[in-house]
Amino acid sequence: MILLLSPGLLPMALLPGAMAATLSGTVFDANGAPVPSVDVVAYDARLNYASARTTTDGGFLLGSVPPGRYRLRAMPPDGDPRVDRFLPDTWDFCAADVVEVGTAAIIGDLDFALPEGGSLTGRLLATDGAPVVGAQVLALGQSERSSLVSRLASTDADGVFTVVGLDSDPGESEPYAAYVAAGGYPRQYLAPTYDEESAALFDILLGEREDAEDQPLLDGITVTGTVSGPDGPVASGTVFVYSPSQVLSVAIDSAGTYVADGLPPGDVTAWASSDGLATTYYPDADRPGERVSVPEEGQMASGVDLALGAPSSLSITLTGSGDLSEASVLLYNDTMTVGRGGSLDEAGLLTIEALHPGTYFLAVYGADVGLTDDYLRDDAGEPLAILVDGDTALTVDMPAGASFSGTVRGDDGEPIYGAYVYASATGGENTEVGVTDADGVYTIRGLPGADYTLRASYAHYCPSDAGWVTVYWPDHLAETDATITTLAAAEGRTGVDFVLFADDDHDAMGDSWEEDNGLDPHRDDAGEDADGDGYVNVDEWRLGTDPTEEPLTALDGCGRGCGSGGAALVLLLPLAMRRRQAAWTGKPRSRALRW
Repeated sequence: MILLLSPGLLPMALLPGAMAATLSGTVFDANGAPVPSVDVVAYDARLNYASARTTTDGGFLLGSVPPGRYRLRAMPPDGDPRVDRFLPDTWDFCAADVVEVGTAAIIGDLDFALPEGGSLTGRLLATDGAPVVGAQVLALGQSERSSLVSRLASTDADGVFTVVGLDSDPGESEPYAAYVAAGGYPRQYLAPTYDEESAALFDILLGEREDAEDQPLLDGITVTGTVSGPDGPVASGTVFVYSPSQVLSVAIDSAGTYVADGLPPGDVTAWASSDGLATTYYPDADRPGERVSVPEEGQMASGVDLALGAPSSLSITLTGSGDLSEASVLLYNDTMTVGRGGSLDEAGLLTIEALHPGTYFLAVYGADVGLTDDYLRDDAGEPLAILVDGDTALTVDMPAGASFSGTVRGDDGEPIYGAYVYASATGGENTEVGVTDADGVYTIRGLPGADYTLRASYAHYCPSDAGWVTVYWPDHLAETDATITTLAAAEGRTGVDFVLFADDDHDAMGDSWEEDNGLDPHRDDAGEDADGDGYVNVDEWRLGTDPTEEPLTALDGCGRGCGSGGAALVLLLPLAMRRRQAAWTGKPRSRALRW
């Protein structure tokens, strides 16, 4: 599995630590020559990262890396013929060497040797035989081995492209498809087709060039129409035309017409925006509705006309003190199909323009300024229906937000970095999430006063990564046992601490409990029945019973898996009985990591 994450695609840098190290090494090619301009990325256990670029001598320095476990990746630019690899020489993120950063100031000799990949070349042609210039061609791996590998190239003045750095195992070819984005054409795969399943496949070998030869492009369909307002044709603005999976934006010309050329066939809709008029969906509505069928390649649909009405607006004033620019709002229509909004200014002001008259609901995201994240509600607690007609003003007085905060630690007492804590309102649909920092500390803010259940969990990415069993606050293993916690409006509840049981074999049972009770903490034995009493091991863990003694026998003190004392046996017995005839299917699975 190639992990297609780059520094520009991840939202966070590595969390700072009290101690930090420098990681250094060199990127070489297969002949031992240094490779400059390669991005080297260090991913920590939660996929946060640090990155550096190799210099002319192929060297890199990753500075200020806090303690933790890291996997390193070398990523040549798209035009470089070398392949992406994880340290030392693998395409699989989970198979990469783990670099342990502890107290050492410098960790060196983290060297890569990148082989030259295969390449795919060809020429893109229009239907009249002219070269297609400036198109982008993205080669995408199509097997399990290469499914997350991609490289990009552009066509030159002759329509020729060459995609380099495509990976495969030595001596074995890998199938790649080519995805094309070109001005005036729908996005498509070479074959030509709009469907990846029917795309042409090209067999790529390391160090070898595959010739796709001349490839014609599909022209797609054309959609045209007029845009009018209360006073006649609209002479400026933008029309957005949607056809299956693709949106094309085009300008409205001075005569109030538009032409959208190069979309895939299918059911088409359009919407338009222009200064001083209401943003409108075809033909004259405030939300998507009618569609026009354009099923044939090369077909033109004319008369997809839009009538824009006079605009209404909503000026929102959020009450509060200090700088309110960290708050934002989202205004939904009455069917929740279209939302518009943005961030407030420092004084808590925002005007949402180009609205149709009608009924709206307002969601406010005020946690960052000490208020709730919630809908504006009426006296009965329901989302407030806001009538907008013309220029409408609204003062929004949101209650102060409540919060939960605490720590998440392992049963060894060490903080757990990157654990998720979920606060779910009882009887409601909303769940808010906090994530622990390097010290195991989390905060969930912006909550309305309500009854909540809380749980802490940790998602591992690789089989060799650390794992912990999910716990419901304060120390329960089953959601049915979770304590309901009442949080008053504006209350800041602290000390909501969790202790998670280490589970490095990812079988949903605590490793120390397994060791103490004769099970194997190094493999998934959750679905086995060690004592033959009809209760699989994971149920005995949750019940706090002895997994090696028949009949079902409570452990002294009920065991670490009991959670709610002696009551656990009564509360969880129906669950265990239901599972007597079923194989265990509840073990966590590692996730495929994609863009």
